[in-house]
Amino acid sequence: MKKIKRVAYISFLLVIVVISFSANSMKSNKAVKALLIDIEPLATGNRMIDTSDVYEIVELGFGSRLVGERISDIDEARIERIVSEYPMVAEAEVFLNAQDELNISIVQKQPLLRVIADNGLNYYMDNKGARIPLSKHVTERLLVVTGNIPPHVPNFMEEGPELLQDIFELGKMIHKDEFFNAMIEQVDVQGKEFVLIPKMGRQKIKFGTLEDAESKLKRLKRYYKEVVATTGWNTYKTIDVRFDKQVVCQKR
Repeated sequence: MKKIKRVAYISFLLVIVVISFSANSMKSNKAVKALLIDIEPLATGNRMIDTSDVYEIVELGFGSRLVGERISDIDEARIERIVSEYPMVAEAEVFLNAQDELNISIVQKQPLLRVIADNGLNYYMDNKGARIPLSKHVTERLLVVTGNIPPHVPNFMEEGPELLQDIFELGKMIHKDEFFNAMIEQVDVQGKEFVLIPKMGRQKIKFGTLEDAESKLKRLKRYYKEVVATTGWNTYKTIDVRFDKQVVCQKR
C-alpha cells in the first residue's frame, strides 16, 4: 500500500511538472499584446517626460515598440536599464502582467533648481545634484541660479568644483525651508559669493559665501518677519547678512 501511494505521489508530481512546463512553453510562445507606460508625476503634478518619449526610447533601443514580440524574447532587465539611462528618469520598473501586456513604470528625477549660466548653459539640477536637460513638455517654476557658474560634472559632490557644491547646498537649504522656498526667486553667483533676489520687493540680499549659511538665513528670516512689517518691502536697496550677527540695510 505504501508503495502504491508513493508511486501515485510521484506520478502526481510529474503531471504537475509537465503541466507547468507546458504552460511556460505556451506562455513563452505568446506575443506581447500591448505596451503600457505609467509615469509618476512630480510634486508639482507635471511630467517632464511623457509616453511619446518612452516609446521613442524603446524603439531606438530595440527597433520596435515590442508589441507583437515573443514574450520569451523580452529582456525586462535590459529594458529597465535603457529607460533608466534617460536623463529625466530616476527609476524604471518593467514587468509583464497576466494579460501579456508589457508595463513600464517610471519615477522621474525631482528638479531642485534651474541653472542659467553666463556661459550659456541652461539646465535643471535635481535633488541629488544630477543634471537634467530642459523638458519640451513643461517648464518647472524653480529657484533660478544665474551668473558665473562652473560647468556641471557628474561627480562634483565628491571632487568639486567647490563653487558648484556650494550652489547645490544653498539650493537645498532654500528649498527645504517653506518660507524661503516661497520668497527667494533667484540666486546670482558673483565670484564666490551669492546675491539673493526675492520675489517681492526690489531689494537685493548680499549673502556672501556659504560659510555660516544657517545663521545668515535665520537673521534674514527675522528681518523679514520683524522689520519689513513696519518699514515695507521697498524701503531698502540692499540687505547685507555677510557680517556676523548683523543685518545691514542700505536705503534707496
